[in-house]
Amino acid sequence: MESIFAGAVYAITGALFLHLAREHRASSPVFWWLFAMGLIAIGTFVLIDLSHPSDAAHLAAFLIAICTFALSCLVYSSRFGVRHALQLYRQRPEEPDTSDAVTMTALLLLVSAVVTIVYFYLLGFNLFVLLLTGSVGDYSGMRLSMYSGDEYFAPGYVNQFKNTLYPLTATAVVIWVRRRGSRFAWPLTTALVGFGVFALLGTGQRAYILFAMFAAVYGVHLLSMGQGRSFLMRKALLVMLPAFGLFTVLTIAYRDIEGAGAGEVISEIAERFLRVQQEGGLIGFRYIAERDTPWFAEWAKGLIGIIPGREGSTIAHEIHGEVYGSTQGTIPLTAVGSAYQNGGLAAVGMLFWALGFVYSLLYHRFLSGARTVLRSVAYGVLFFYLATYVVGPPESLIDAGAVTVVIFLLLRKLRWLPGPRLRSEVRSFQPAPQGRPMV
Repeated sequence: MESIFAGAVYAITGALFLHLAREHRASSPVFWWLFAMGLIAIGTFVLIDLSHPSDAAHLAAFLIAICTFALSCLVYSSRFGVRHALQLYRQRPEEPDTSDAVTMTALLLLVSAVVTIVYFYLLGFNLFVLLLTGSVGDYSGMRLSMYSGDEYFAPGYVNQFKNTLYPLTATAVVIWVRRRGSRFAWPLTTALVGFGVFALLGTGQRAYILFAMFAAVYGVHLLSMGQGRSFLMRKALLVMLPAFGLFTVLTIAYRDIEGAGAGEVISEIAERFLRVQQEGGLIGFRYIAERDTPWFAEWAKGLIGIIPGREGSTIAHEIHGEVYGSTQGTIPLTAVGSAYQNGGLAAVGMLFWALGFVYSLLYHRFLSGARTVLRSVAYGVLFFYLATYVVGPPESLIDAGAVTVVIFLLLRKLRWLPGPRLRSEVRSFQPAPQGRPMV
């Protein structure tokens, strides 16, 4: 009964917020965060047992998170006029990206491809290629060794290029080339997508292919919203079908259920989204609730762990050890659980109030700037990462690539080409209706 009540409170809070803040719909990361957090929260509510000492605090933490996040977004939107900014953006014409931005994007695409090739060369194998050739022995063991082994060649840094910059820049290049109607459009598109599959699935981690596709669709939506270009969205959504197909193939390989019926495969996929993280988060919350509060020391360790050669927080490995008897692997806390571990219910309220403010601020900045291909694609990637931040400590956003995208957006505004060409671009540039584009 308590689980049903908590689920109802979450649903009512989310529905009331969306009614009061109609500007936060499909284009806003706030909307999709509410959906993603709902999958985690309601899935956890079903598993909660209030006879356990920590489960009441766990339930309260989720409700505090959604309420403070929604209230923060409402305050920002009403104070800074996000709804008006959305109306202006929907009427704003598309502008071309500068030659500087195009050149930078092409160079970063090339660099990302080179980094990816060198990474797999150092590893000595690509799991997706081995899977296609039938050369995989212990698939699960090889997959684990690529991100939790003794020698794995800085995957966190490589991921900034392989999982973030490459999909971002490749999406922009594909849109530019196809719009020009070049005879090389299809060959180039095929090559870029093929290499992307090689890169994203090469470590055996299934989620990245879906992340890249969802982020690309998000970017296309931001570019086309309010312009009567629904056909663009239909084409973009078709891209998701092969992505889900590849996700299914890796699910079969990872779970070793080759030859299973469609029902079993669908059940495995549904469990991945609706139960695995929720159950792990519940176990993790019970584990940290029995320990002393570190008062943000775990978050500090996580940030320090970004520095090469420094060990970060080991809590996800410890929880994996509690469940499976081995620390070679991770079971991360949810974002709610991580905040509670570091500062109790007060930290939960502070974190999600801050997230609501930051998400609304970034959405507002996007709406207040120019409508270009590169800017829309980059913000699509950024918003997707923000919307799916429901697991792990705050540095998870850094690991995912959110900071890398922000840096990319800043670099996009720099002038890289000196001389007459630059002066010609400045003269021909047409500013957005609200003035100079914001980042």
